[in-house]
Amino acid sequence: MSKSITFTIVNDADALRILNGVCDNNRYGSNKLKDSNPSFDDQLPEHPQSNPMYINIETKQEFFRRMTLNWWAGSTAQAESRAMFKANEAEITAFEITSSEV
Repeated sequence: MSKSITFTIVNDADALRILNGVCDNNRYGSNKLKDSNPSFDDQLPEHPQSNPMYINIETKQEFFRRMTLNWWAGSTAQAESRAMFKANEAEITAFEITSSEV
C-alpha cells in the first residue's frame, strides 16, 4: 500500500526557482528525455516553440518528482548499505598469509 508524504519546506515564492534549478541541474529537456514530435512538419523550419522536432516526454513537475524520488531512494539505499556494512564489520575476521607460494 502506497502512502503519501506531504510537507512544506519552502515558500511558494521560491518553489518555481527550486523546480527550475533542479530541472536545469539534471538536464531536463535534453534529447534523452525527449521523443519525436508526431506533429513535426518537415516542410517548415524546426523551431523550439512552434515546430519542435522533439517534445519532452514528461512535464517539469513530473521530472522534478522523479528526480526527488530517485534521490530519496539512492540516499536510503546508501544509508542502509553503510549500516549493513557496519553491522557485519565485527564479523569479518582477519587472516594471515603464511606462505608466499600459491
